[in-house]
Amino acid sequence: MSQSVEQVLEFPQLVALLRRYVSSPLGMAELEKLAPLADRQKAEQSLAEAGEAMEFLRGAEDARAPRRTAGAIGFQGLHDVRAAAARLAIEGAELEPLEILHLAELLGRAGDIKSLLASSRARFPLLAAASDELGEFRPLLRDLEGKILPNGQLDDHASAALRRIRREIEHQRKAVQESLDRFLRAHSEEG
Repeated sequence: MSQSVEQVLEFPQLVALLRRYVSSPLGMAELEKLAPLADRQKAEQSLAEAGEAMEFLRGAEDARAPRRTAGAIGFQGLHDVRAAAARLAIEGAELEPLEILHLAELLGRAGDIKSLLASSRARFPLLAAASDELGEFRPLLRDLEGKILPNGQLDDHASAALRRIRREIEHQRKAVQESLDRFLRAHSEEG
């Protein structure tokens, strides 16, 4: 679209207004890609989806609503996982535990949103249809649960082998420390 059309639509001002409500790096990246639609059918589809989303969020904020959903659709606290996700496409690439934890948080939130929207399919069919594109990662997330600590360290209980290796490392560390202490005591007595 030409610059003049964006100016007539006050599109930059709209994006600036929306920026105040975006709470995640991924959302901000999507907002920056936003542009006016030239295709009428796509524009009408987007407006219908936005209308459903607004109705959904109004219901989530309504204390009288039979099912409050405000907490389930929050994106606060999510990290930017684009670099880690891109590395997953490279065969043999490895991720740090903290990157895996951040990906698991995102996938968990997406799974919660998918379930919530699927259960509201009758009232919000467009949102539910969009959520159908989200993958199902709950079995993987259950396997990862509790194995990575919030600081990105692997929990000792992540596997029996890791627990054994860490005990052996600690045993070796103590043996080296004791040996150094004996060496220093023997040489300090000699002057």
